[in-house]
Amino acid sequence: MLEERIKMLLTEQNKKVKDLCAYIDMTDTAVRKMYARDSCEISTLKKIANFFNVSPCFFFEDADNRSVHATHNSIAVGGNANDINSFRAIQEMINEVAAQRKMTEKALEQVERLVGVIEKLSNQN
Repeated sequence: MLEERIKMLLTEQNKKVKDLCAYIDMTDTAVRKMYARDSCEISTLKKIANFFNVSPCFFFEDADNRSVHATHNSIAVGGNANDINSFRAIQEMINEVAAQRKMTEKALEQVERLVGVIEKLSNQN
C-alpha cells in the first residue's frame, strides 16, 4: 500500500523516484526494501509527506480496514484509499476541542474575576 500511494503521488505530481530518494536521503535500494516491508520510520514518512506536500495521514488507513500498525518508531500501511477522510474528521474534532478549551479557559477567568468582585463586596459589608 505504501508503494502504491507513493507511486500514485509520483505520477500525479510528475516527480521522479530519484528526486524522492535524494529528498529523503535514501538509496533506491533502500526505498525498494521499504516497499517490500510496506513500512518505514515515522521520520521517513514525514519526509515523504513533505516531498509530496501532503499530510502524513495520507499514508494511513482507518480502523475499518484494520491495516495500520504502529510499533516502536515504524508503521505498516495497508487498506483502501478512502480512509484519509477519517483522519480529516479526527483532526476537525481535535481543532473543535481546542477551540472549546480556549473558550472554557476564558469563561473560567471571568468567573474568577467575578468571585473576586463578590469577595470584595462581601468584605466591605
